[in-house]
Amino acid sequence: MKFIENYIDRLENVLENDLSEEEFEQLQVDVSNMENEIERFIPRSDFDERLMAKLDRLIARVKVEFDFYDPDAALNMMFPNRDDNDFDEIGDFMNRDLNW
Repeated sequence: MKFIENYIDRLENVLENDLSEEEFEQLQVDVSNMENEIERFIPRSDFDERLMAKLDRLIARVKVEFDFYDPDAALNMMFPNRDDNDFDEIGDFMNRDLNW
């Protein structure tokens, strides 16, 4: 459980201090790695729920405060109906009509 506490300490430290451009880029990588490690390799039942909830809140806060790029959100803004079942059918129809 120590590494979860280390993640929390790291994120709290980041929120209290200004970051250089290089540190910001590293932070994005670190947060992504934290999320991947937590989701893929660590069963949440093995950890204190309060610590995991705190870590989740800190990750969300860091992403908002540092305006992380979210590719899914960007795609949803460009193509709000992209999750519809017939979304690709429209593209197929247009390509067929244009003989591409």
